[in-house]
Amino acid sequence: MKPTLEEVKAYFKNAKEVKSLFGDKFILEDLSLIGFSTLEGADGVYYDKGKYQVYHEEKGYAQIISYKDEPLTVSKEFILDLHKDVVWPTVKAKIEKAFPSVFVKDELEVGKWYKSPEFGSSLFRVTKINGNYATAYGFNFVGKWQDEKDEFAFSHLENKTLATPEEVETALINEAKKRGLYGNISIITPYDGTERRLKDNGSKFNYFENEKECYLTYYGWRVFQNGKWATIIEQPTKMTVAEIEEKLGLKVKIVG
Repeated sequence: MKPTLEEVKAYFKNAKEVKSLFGDKFILEDLSLIGFSTLEGADGVYYDKGKYQVYHEEKGYAQIISYKDEPLTVSKEFILDLHKDVVWPTVKAKIEKAFPSVFVKDELEVGKWYKSPEFGSSLFRVTKINGNYATAYGFNFVGKWQDEKDEFAFSHLENKTLATPEEVETALINEAKKRGLYGNISIITPYDGTERRLKDNGSKFNYFENEKECYLTYYGWRVFQNGKWATIIEQPTKMTVAEIEEKLGLKVKIVG
């Protein structure tokens, strides 16, 4: 049964060079139905106004020698995996620009803390939106503190979700302890830049946040505020002469 012109067109859809049933080769350029035709009194289908026979009921279809280059197709999963593995923000941005439908940006809000479970310990607070980038401070994917900066890598993290106040408080308290911001020490508080004396009286850390600011206190004094940490003031060590001699292994004489 002879195929329809539509079926012939579908058969040669991706063909580039064809060897006709007459034995001559040609480049298939016109895939519209105008390119294929039947001739009155002939038992076949032809191309280019009967010049080339491309189908015969006994011989079948003409031989396809080569095919057109197929358009490169990649899956959404491949693009997302590639984007995740890339380190440099500029390269990530190029991938996002090339495949905008894959990267539908989550709407970030200034003053909110976000986390990205796929990126380990990532936890950050947005302070400003700069187009496709965010200005933020917080903890990167390995839990290291990062000060506020523009075009921060936080803006590229996938599956961002709001962090709870409890999660933020826990992370900030752990960082404060790591920095030694507790106990009987003196600090320069980030609140107003003044010197304050902390006391280890068993007081707990307390965390506060609203749309405009967030801060962590110890013994009532702020050790963290809006991305800035307190600075510890190094105090001179008080020692007796006997203690100095014991530490140095020498006899000491105070003069002057």
